[in-house]
Amino acid sequence: MGGPINLNLNGSITATGQDAVAIYAQSGIQRTDGLADGEVISNPIQIEYSGILTSGSGQGAAIVIDGGQNNIITLLSGTISAQSGMAIIGGQQTETINNSATLIGSLDLNRNGGQPDQINNTGTLLPGPIITLGEQ
Repeated sequence: MGGPINLNLNGSITATGQDAVAIYAQSGIQRTDGLADGEVISNPIQIEYSGILTSGSGQGAAIVIDGGQNNIITLLSGTISAQSGMAIIGGQQTETINNSATLIGSLDLNRNGGQPDQINNTGTLLPGPIITLGEQ
């Protein structure tokens, strides 16, 4: 298994179309269905982003985290949104979102019964109908 995943991105990222994801980060061992095996200890995922981030319709999301542990998403500036209305989908372990940008849409950080999650918001949060956090 590799080391930690660190993505430092800025600028415009647009993923259009049905089920499109703008940023997808995966850490761990893949199951046969393509998702990370949440039972296997994996390395942390850290994403730092500034800019305009837009994703597609249907099951699309602006950011998807799969696997990892103690994952951190830091949104420094700009606007993050999805045509689907789902801004961020978290993994099976703990996610922390540090938002200083404009974050528009739903946040599903409790995929597969995840661990406790945290949102630190000093920007603008315009939530969609879904905000789920892991067990607190």
